[in-house]
Amino acid sequence: MTRPFGGPRWHVSCAVKHSQLPWVYNPKARSYGTVTVCVAGIGNHGLTLVLASDRMISGLSQFQMTTPKIVQLTSSIAVMWSGNDASFQALIHAALKRDVAARIAANKDDWLTVQEVAFLYQHHYNEARRHRLEQAVLQPFGLTLDSFTASQEDFAPQLALDRAREIRAFRVAELSALIVGMDLTGPPLSGGNPGPIAHIYKFDAYGAEGTVSCEDVMGFASIGAGEFHAVSALMNAVHGPTRNLDETVVNVFVAKKRGEASPGVGTETDLYYFQWRPNLPGVFTPIADDVRDFLEAEYTKLRKAEGMLLVEAKNSLNAMVDKKAATSTSQATPPVQSTPAEVGAAPPPVDDDKKNP
Repeated sequence: MTRPFGGPRWHVSCAVKHSQLPWVYNPKARSYGTVTVCVAGIGNHGLTLVLASDRMISGLSQFQMTTPKIVQLTSSIAVMWSGNDASFQALIHAALKRDVAARIAANKDDWLTVQEVAFLYQHHYNEARRHRLEQAVLQPFGLTLDSFTASQEDFAPQLALDRAREIRAFRVAELSALIVGMDLTGPPLSGGNPGPIAHIYKFDAYGAEGTVSCEDVMGFASIGAGEFHAVSALMNAVHGPTRNLDETVVNVFVAKKRGEASPGVGTETDLYYFQWRPNLPGVFTPIADDVRDFLEAEYTKLRKAEGMLLVEAKNSLNAMVDKKAATSTSQATPPVQSTPAEVGAAPPPVDDDKKNP
C-alpha cells in the first residue's frame, strides 16, 4: 500500500506483530530521501538576513508548489522547512503559529526572540510526533503514552515489552527547519537598550526529540537535499556576517543555485530578506522580481563562463601532457630485451675478496 505520510514505507496491517502494526516504521523499507534546498545568510554585521529556497516537495511524487517554503511567523521571524511529509510540517506550523500569536497577544511590547521560537518549534515537533506515535502504536490497544507508562506493570510481560519496542522504533519522516529572523538581543544602542541582531537556528529531527543548533557564528546555514552544495558555495565565497547586503544577496542566491545540482531540488527560487528598521528589530520583505530575474541572468552567464574556462583548462592540460610525452619519448633509452627469468633473477653473489679489499 502507498505511504500515508510520505517518507519511508509504513505497514498498514492491524496484526499484532511488530512488523505489521499500523503505520509502524519499517527500517528495512526503501527511504525516498529528502528534497529541496533552503539557505540563510547573515550580513551587514548582523543587521541583515537573506533567505532563499526552492518550492520542491515530495510525497507520492515530486513537484514544485505554488507557495513558498518560507513561512512568516511574525514581522521579524520566519521558518524555512525541508522534509518528505508536508502534512506533518503543516501540523507543526499550525500549532507554532497559534502559540506565537498567543504570546504576542499577551505582551505586544515584549519582542519574541528567535531562540524562543526555535525551541517552540522543537516543542511542537515533539507534540506532533507523540500524537502520531500514539495513533500508530497505542490507540489500537486503547492506550496513550501516559496510560501505557502508568499501567504497563499490569500487562503481560511480553505485551509490555512489544509495545515498548514499538515505541522506541517509531519514526516520522525526515524533517529539518531553519528558524530565522531578527530580535532585540544585539549590542546596546546609544540609549543603552539592546539593539537588533540577526539569528539562524537549525532544527534537525535527530534522536528522540530533535536537536536545535545556533548557526550565528558561521553566519549561514542550509537544509535539504542541496545542503552540502549550498554550504560549499558559501564557504568558497568566504561568506560571513560582515558581508554587506549586496554581497549577502549574491552569495545566498548562488548557494541556492549550486544546490540545484542535487537531485530533488527545484529550479524556482524565492528570495526574502530581513533588514533593520528604526523601532523594529527587522522587517520581513520579499526581494523584488526584477532583482531575482537579474540574478538569474547573471548566474546563467557565470555558469557559461565557468564552462568555457573548464574547457580551456582541459585543452591546456592536454597540450602540456602531449608535449611532455613527446619529449620523454625522444629522450628515452631504447629498452634491452631480456627473458622473464633474467628480469626476476636474484643479483649475482659478491666475491668476498672484492667485498673486503
